[in-house]
Amino acid sequence: MKAKLGKVILWPKNTNYSPRTVEFSPKGISVITGGNHRGKSALIPIIDYCMGSDKCAIPVGEIRKTTAWFGITMLFPGSQMLLCRRNPEEQASTDDMFMAQGQNVTIPATAPGRNCSTATVISKLNELAGMPSLSVGDEESSFGRPSIRDMAAFEFQPQHIIANPYTLFYKADTMQHQQKLREIFPLVLGAETSDTMLKRARLKDVERALEEKRAQLDALKRGSEIWMGALRGKYAKAKEYGLLPAAPEAPNDMWGIPVYIGYLKDAPKNPRELGVAQIEPGATRRVSKQIAALRVEEESLTLEIGDKRRKLTRISTLEATSRNYHNALTDQQDRLQPVHWLSGKISEATTCPLCGSENDSALKTVHRLVGEVKRVEDAMGTTEAATTVLDREGRNLQRAVEGDERQLNIVREQLAQLEEQSEILKTQRQTQREIDFFLGELHTQLASIEASDQGGALAVEVSKLENDASDLRREINPADIRAKEKALLQKVSDSIGFYARILGVEHASRPANLDVRNLTVVVGGDDARKDYLWEIGSGANWMGYHVATLLALHELFLANTKSAIPQFIVFDQPSQAFFPGGYPSRKLSSGDDGSVYTSEDIEGVHSVFTALSQAISRTNGALQIIVLEHADEETWKGLPDVHLKGRWRDNEYLVPLEWIDKDEQR
Repeated sequence: MKAKLGKVILWPKNTNYSPRTVEFSPKGISVITGGNHRGKSALIPIIDYCMGSDKCAIPVGEIRKTTAWFGITMLFPGSQMLLCRRNPEEQASTDDMFMAQGQNVTIPATAPGRNCSTATVISKLNELAGMPSLSVGDEESSFGRPSIRDMAAFEFQPQHIIANPYTLFYKADTMQHQQKLREIFPLVLGAETSDTMLKRARLKDVERALEEKRAQLDALKRGSEIWMGALRGKYAKAKEYGLLPAAPEAPNDMWGIPVYIGYLKDAPKNPRELGVAQIEPGATRRVSKQIAALRVEEESLTLEIGDKRRKLTRISTLEATSRNYHNALTDQQDRLQPVHWLSGKISEATTCPLCGSENDSALKTVHRLVGEVKRVEDAMGTTEAATTVLDREGRNLQRAVEGDERQLNIVREQLAQLEEQSEILKTQRQTQREIDFFLGELHTQLASIEASDQGGALAVEVSKLENDASDLRREINPADIRAKEKALLQKVSDSIGFYARILGVEHASRPANLDVRNLTVVVGGDDARKDYLWEIGSGANWMGYHVATLLALHELFLANTKSAIPQFIVFDQPSQAFFPGGYPSRKLSSGDDGSVYTSEDIEGVHSVFTALSQAISRTNGALQIIVLEHADEETWKGLPDVHLKGRWRDNEYLVPLEWIDKDEQR
């Protein structure tokens, strides 16, 4: 999103005073320097609050006591936006906001009133950022649609984050925020787009519809199997009644439903055309033979089903046992997980940390544990293979049982009709009324079967949905997205290395990669060793990798014209890694803790500003950087694109002294 920060505005509760305005340069590096307790660090939560944060993190004290409304201006190409939010007072936050847009917005002389809600502001910013209206990730794990609020992770580096070895991104110190950030990273990097997300949502709809249509088609096919049994019975009965004189004596086993329908349609609709109905010679004997054959088939199918069900029960029991064993192995493997790491830490000759003697007891013990891990891993592989085979065999048996059951139903349906015919033949009760009833039932059933089309139209619809799903899966191939994400992360890694060398971090020559899964930086080496950020040590290193990573990411964001991330970063006191006791009042003076700050410390902060200046150059001035610092001009002296926008020393504060009661000032 092509948006930068213009100003931060505070409207006083006392209307006799004018608003307090802090202005930033839209290009280059804006620096506000000053001593402790001046309100510099409050600028980050003020900006975040006005951009719709769910809670107000603006520090309590004079700022909250004296300010009625907080506001910011955001700069867009050719337009501006004023976003204001009321002081929540004793509440965690408030929904009262004011929003104005125009080519040039005017800062009200007095505190504005509510004209919209926080949700309205977030919705508008989402629209301007081109945020997709769809959720990221699977339905089971998704935290909802991405929002401009999620992008705050890449905009702010407050004091407690910028040199934190365990947290790299703003508001990524809770499990919920971390999981949401992991899910949106492909979108943030540009590996995934709104179009990809739209197609993924369309794929879910197509797959859902396909599942429903397949179920309907399966139901129709099962109905067709039932129709087959009924049609066979109707054919035999029609032959017995003498209604199909031109049809074959006995049906062919290869006949399908259309063949039976073709013959049965020849049966007259008006039985009066036949005259007196006659029983065909040999009809009784033929029906009896068919009944006997079907009885044998019924018994055979019943025995086969029983045998397969017993096998299926044994397989299910064995599969459950195998899965339980595999779960037990998984638990054992989890407990042995640190062994590989430990084995890499134990050398061949180990010195006891207590007595100083050389012994290999630890090494032998670890080797035994490694062997145990190998045994568990081998056993897991075996159980996984066995479970797969059992699962496949179980599915095959289940399908076989269902097929036999369907065939048994067909046989029993035909038996029922033939037995009825046999009884009729025995008692010679073949009356004209029965023939009338039979023909009426026959043609009604034929009409129903033909009208159903036996799922023909449904099969066409299923085929079309299958093609649509296949096309969508090809267009959103996860492998392609992962490959693109890997390539983009490599660009980030290269840029981190560039800035790390300027910042003078340790191991700057080793590749530094952004670990999206763990939301941290991992530094590699030639010996395949990987060190996480928290393992490297030194506040200067932690701060350096924070700065390098944020600058590298924004280089990537700015290269993507459709990126949703605003074009600014706010760094709060990167110098704390070099001046932990506070910036000295003059060069080489002693700090409060008795330490002496040397020119090396000044040069360390200078390297930070050098890296920031390089980021401005590498992004052709498109990136806006705001630095809130104790350090003074000597730390950025001689560097281009650095603009001093405020020196809050002596009587200069974020909140003017005139806003504060005289008694409180004393």
